Amino acid sequence: AAARDAAAGVIASATRTRPGAEAALNAADGAVVPALRDMILGADSGASAAAKTHALQSLGDLALFDAGVEACLVAKVALTVLDALEAPSGDARTCPELRVAAARMLKHLAQDPRGKFIVFRRDGALQILAGLLRSRTTDLRAHAAGAFMGIAIEVQAKLPVWEAAGADLVMLLRDPSPLVAENAMYAIQNACEHPVAKRAAVQIMSEKDRALVFNMQVMVNNH
Repeated sequence: AAARDAAAGVIASATRTRPGAEAALNAADGAVVPALRDMILGADSGASAAAKTHALQSLGDLALFDAGVEACLVAKVALTVLDALEAPSGDARTCPELRVAAARMLKHLAQDPRGKFIVFRRDGALQILAGLLRSRTTDLRAHAAGAFMGIAIEVQAKLPVWEAAGADLVMLLRDPSPLVAENAMYAIQNACEHPVAKRAAVQIMSEKDRALVFNMQVMVNNH
C-alpha cells in the first residue's frame, strides 16, 4: 500500500506539466490510466485517501488534452468517479480534497463533446454534481459549476441541467468567489438557451440577476 501511495504521488507530480502528462499517458503500454481509475474504486482498491486524491488529480491533468481525454473515455473514468462520489460511504465522503479532485476531473472531461455526453447520460450524474454546488468548499463549488457549464453546451442536456441544478446555480450568482459566480452564470446561460429553462429561470431570478445573466448573454452571443 505504501508503494502504491508513493507511486500515485510521483505520477501526480509528473502530470502537472504537459510533457510529464504525455509521458505518463504513454508509460507501461498505456496502462497508467486504467491503473489510476482502479485506484479510486473504493476500499477494495487498497489505496489511501491521499493516493486516490493523487490519482484523481492526475486524471484531471490528463483530461486537459485530446489524447488524455481519449484514454479517460476508453477507461470509462467518468463513470468510476461518479460512482465514487455517489457511494454512501468511503473516502469521497470524508476527504474534501478527494471530492475537489473528482469534481475538477469531471469539469475537464465535460469540456469535451464526448465527455460531457457520457457524464450527462449517466443516471443520477447531474444530481450528484448539483449536490457539490452546495458544498462549503469554494474549489468544489467552482469545479462543479464549471462542469455544468460544459455539460449544458450539449443540446440534449440544457433542460435537464436546469431542472437538476438551476436553483443552486442561481444561488451561486451571489457567491463570494468571483470564479464560482462566473462559472454559475455561464452554466445558466448555456442551459437557458432552452426556452423552457429560460422561462423557469426568469421566474426565480431577481431583476439584478436577470440583467446580469441575460444582458451579458446577448453581448457574448453578438461578439
